[in-house]
Amino acid sequence: MPSEFNFTNALSDEFFHVNSISAALPPAENVHILRKNGRVDHHILLVLGGETEIRRAGVSVLLKAGDAYYYAPNVRQEYIKNKTFSCWLHFSGTGAASLVRKLAYPREGPLYCKNLTETKLLFTRASTEFFSNAQHKDILCAALAVQILAQFSPVRPSMRPDDENISLIYAAAQEMQKNFADPVAVAELAKKYAMSEGKFSLLFKKVIGVSPYKYLSSIRLSYACYLLRSTSLTVAEIAYRSGYDDPLYFSKLFKKKYLSSPKEYRKNPLT
Repeated sequence: MPSEFNFTNALSDEFFHVNSISAALPPAENVHILRKNGRVDHHILLVLGGETEIRRAGVSVLLKAGDAYYYAPNVRQEYIKNKTFSCWLHFSGTGAASLVRKLAYPREGPLYCKNLTETKLLFTRASTEFFSNAQHKDILCAALAVQILAQFSPVRPSMRPDDENISLIYAAAQEMQKNFADPVAVAELAKKYAMSEGKFSLLFKKVIGVSPYKYLSSIRLSYACYLLRSTSLTVAEIAYRSGYDDPLYFSKLFKKKYLSSPKEYRKNPLT
């Protein structure tokens, strides 16, 4: 993505452009954000755990896990994050306003996830593309961002996930993202977060949508795809850097997920 768009307050003459995106920010405690003139782009803030207080014309709106808030361009923004896990999306483009209108977003106001698990995965995938060096990453990231927009509705769903569980599981998921190339034992993670391995795995799948092992495998294989596209490292070297000591086992997992061997993928990464 062009460097001039690696910040949030930007405009684009493309139809739809992701200015900035984050999959899951760490907890923030009593962080007060005030932008009197708003931004020139569109902004969605999604709360994954904890609470965020939105202040609007002297009235407070409290967002909890699964809630989001949308700001149109040039709308005053003020909110306070309290031990909040959150992610956000900034976007612009000639067609951005039209898409927002079709989705019946307010000019400013709360939005609610239709499927929080799917939305979190979309944020993760879009964020991965945004920070990658992949060919056509702008298009891929924009396509995922449009899917994210379609996940929100002005109508609140009847059920919401448990805040405390989300906070714990997202902390574990972030640790896995950070240390994916190292040996990761689910039993040790469960112990660290004061759970049995069975309870941890059950909650992890409930919150993230897949088991801890599948989540870790997805991170590792996604990174392997990045290395195959952007480096000339051997398959064995890529396997090792992605967290696999056995290149044959790595290739087997890779082919099972992407329906092509690592070498075939390198030749044609868009299939």
